[in-house]
Amino acid sequence: MSAADDLEVVPLRLTDDVLEKLLEFDRDSQAMNFPGDSPNREATAERIRREYAEEPEGMHLVLHRGEIVGCLFMKTKLNPYRRCKFLDLRNIYLTSAYRSKGFGRKLLEVMEGYARRKGCRYLYLGTSAENREARRAFEKFGFKLTRVIMEKDLP
Repeated sequence: MSAADDLEVVPLRLTDDVLEKLLEFDRDSQAMNFPGDSPNREATAERIRREYAEEPEGMHLVLHRGEIVGCLFMKTKLNPYRRCKFLDLRNIYLTSAYRSKGFGRKLLEVMEGYARRKGCRYLYLGTSAENREARRAFEKFGFKLTRVIMEKDLP
């Protein structure tokens, strides 16, 4: 039995306590992915509430032995150009103690199963160029690079 076998992915019930935990996760994620930026707590809370209202069944908490250790937010969308549904991975997060132990792969498997149940033809996600570990994990799961987004800071 692996550590990932103890992982539970459960439907999110958005309470004030859960929202507070998700905002902690966002702060950590922002520091890891965009080290020079500061997260906008209010905007993030509003985005979480909006996405929860739009597709609550796509939002999950990740528990390990009853402790909240991550989250998985997914949203089904329609691509009018390809004329098909796809799954947009909105957020995947694990606390540092649970990374590189097989938990992320389990979350990606949950995501793929959800997409199949929703009739999606492909999976879509974005990640920071800074987060090499996440990019490697996504590539190992079969994702391929299809777009590049670039930015330039202005003085």
